[in-house]
Amino acid sequence: NYYNDSVTLIDLATRAIIAEQDLRPGKIDPAASGQPGGEFPFAIVWRDNGRAYVSAPRDRQIVALDVAGRAIRVAKRIATTGEPTAMLIAPRTHRLYATEDNADRLAMVDLASDTLAGEPRLGLPDSLSAGPLGKGLNPNGLALTPAGTLLVTYGGINALAMVTPGAATAEVVGVVPTGWYPSAVAT
Repeated sequence: NYYNDSVTLIDLATRAIIAEQDLRPGKIDPAASGQPGGEFPFAIVWRDNGRAYVSAPRDRQIVALDVAGRAIRVAKRIATTGEPTAMLIAPRTHRLYATEDNADRLAMVDLASDTLAGEPRLGLPDSLSAGPLGKGLNPNGLALTPAGTLLVTYGGINALAMVTPGAATAEVVGVVPTGWYPSAVAT
């Protein structure tokens, strides 16, 4: 719920709201009033039936949620350098990946510990890069190929990047020109 900084759990069979959780620390615990967190939730991914993750670009964090029965609880907040937007989970590597559009970075979260494993800066392949780039690629969409390559939309330069993720690094191995400001990709 982007404009009221919360998430809602819905039973699809009955079309009824099961639970709603505000993501802001001060709304969860009045003692944390004024502490930033959980604002403008943008995307959500599920690790399993009991754990979900929400990107909160306003406060530059990924919020881990525990979901049990009819309850949602904020379990952890994972700080990022940039504003996390699109996310996906790679089951084979047990990683959550999130684009950080305003920082041209890729957040890599280890799902076993819910810690940030790396935040490599994204760019162009070495063969195309004439030196360090300024910001403005605006990575904003993610997909994963069966071979494990990440496809990342670069809205700022109208391209799709092919990225090989490492343990804490990411190598851009190619880019494909696209139409104006790509913002989503699927496989």
